[in-house]
Amino acid sequence: MITYSVESVDGFYASAKQLLLDYWLEADERRDSAEMSLDLGVYRKLESIGMLQIFTAREGEEMLGFVIFTVAPCQHTGKIKAGSEISYVVPGMRGTGLIDDLFNRAGISLKQDGAEIMFCTLKAEFPHEEFVKRTGFKHVENVYMKEIT
Repeated sequence: MITYSVESVDGFYASAKQLLLDYWLEADERRDSAEMSLDLGVYRKLESIGMLQIFTAREGEEMLGFVIFTVAPCQHTGKIKAGSEISYVVPGMRGTGLIDDLFNRAGISLKQDGAEIMFCTLKAEFPHEEFVKRTGFKHVENVYMKEIT
């Protein structure tokens, strides 16, 4: 049976190290030019001031997927917004609806905590149109990245 939870940074990281590395190697655009260097201090600080929420899906002790959100007031409207930073589902669970469940459950929890807007960041190289339709997100902007050297 799959269980969904909100987890602390330390509880999450203790069992998600390999999944974070898998995410990095599969999806991060810097994977060929830099090593993953996760700053747990930043994550802990954001968590301590209520600006970070981590949603997980597990079967027993095995983590199947997660979504990490930063939460903050919108500087233009004052509404609380939650933006996904990283979302990942293990390959064997893709196509099962697990990612939909994670985002839908996260939305319910974030709303209970005062969030009014939820943003979803998705990697451009992966197909996501069907996910966006199923979960009710709408395309509102494009984001581009450039390393400043």
